[in-house]
Amino acid sequence: MPEQPIDYELKYKELTAGKGLQFLCEQFERGERTRMDELHDQLSKPFGKWTELKRDLEELNIQHDFREREVWWCSMGINLGFEQDGKNIMFERPVLVLRKYSKDFLLVASLTSTQKKNKYYFPVVLNGRNGSVSLSQQKAISVKRLSRRVQKLPEPVFDEIVKSIISLYPLPKVQ
Repeated sequence: MPEQPIDYELKYKELTAGKGLQFLCEQFERGERTRMDELHDQLSKPFGKWTELKRDLEELNIQHDFREREVWWCSMGINLGFEQDGKNIMFERPVLVLRKYSKDFLLVASLTSTQKKNKYYFPVVLNGRNGSVSLSQQKAISVKRLSRRVQKLPEPVFDEIVKSIISLYPLPKVQ
């Protein structure tokens, strides 16, 4: 009796549901790792492609002249859970430079086209388009992630954003 072909997509869905670890081990032993990796890329976030790009970014000798208050396109990558991912081939999204620690290291907050009315989003207009600074999506990054400058926010707007961030971290009352 001929062996039935394996439905890799179905099996992979079982794997991602926490089932079939034995199946995965058997497939790797049979040399099916490439096929499983291809299915993984099709059915989930492309972590492998981001890892390749991250290696390339690490090799670059970048010296961007960035300043606080500036909005830049930034290779944010593929992240976990509700962390904001980058988009496009460079895994980019716009970010606001909150703090320049050195010429190579900075603190940023992600920007989004989503406009929500709560304490974790600050509404902004960039190049005539409405969006928000995601105050809960702050990250310390290397300058190597930056690609191109978009614009600089007016100082009063930036000051309000910083005040909003500070309000997220109230100091404990001293007794």
